[in-house]
Amino acid sequence: MKMMLPKLEDVKRLRKKIGLTQVGLAKLSGVSQSIIAKIERKYTVPNYSTAKKIFEALKKCELKSKLKAKDIMTPKIISVKPADKVSIVAKTLNENNISQCPIINNGIIIGSVTEKDIIKNFLNPKIKELPVKDIMNEPFPIISINTPLPIISTLLNDFPALIVTNKGIPKGIISKADLLKTV
Repeated sequence: MKMMLPKLEDVKRLRKKIGLTQVGLAKLSGVSQSIIAKIERKYTVPNYSTAKKIFEALKKCELKSKLKAKDIMTPKIISVKPADKVSIVAKTLNENNISQCPIINNGIIIGSVTEKDIIKNFLNPKIKELPVKDIMNEPFPIISINTPLPIISTLLNDFPALIVTNKGIPKGIISKADLLKTV
């Protein structure tokens, strides 16, 4: 028995509602962009399996677009202090199976450090003894617990992690690994 699908006239509205382009929908559904364009312009009526692929992709995207930062964040923020030696920071990253962490001084996030930052300084003979503040970067961007997944995804294209807050109080961290768990 075949399930009932939404109306074909709804493809464009649903696609735009969740912020997808025709190309994006084509990639997600495994249907060519030209077919999607023709369906939206009412130039063609697809077979059932093609329509089903399109609506399943739209449904999956719609569900993901409803996810918020609070739904995917890691609530435990592992951090280091600016005076911590790089060797201790590397050990902390390794033991916790993380690639980056914020640097916190007196409860205030003052910077960040990543595996990449440590590796960039790897040839420095004093790397183990350097305080992490000497190689730190800017703090990770801060977002609200209600930030939607599409914005999180966009930010993680440019930053290794995001700090999640509620009324200015840090509540969690989101890394690229957290985002991958939603796939």
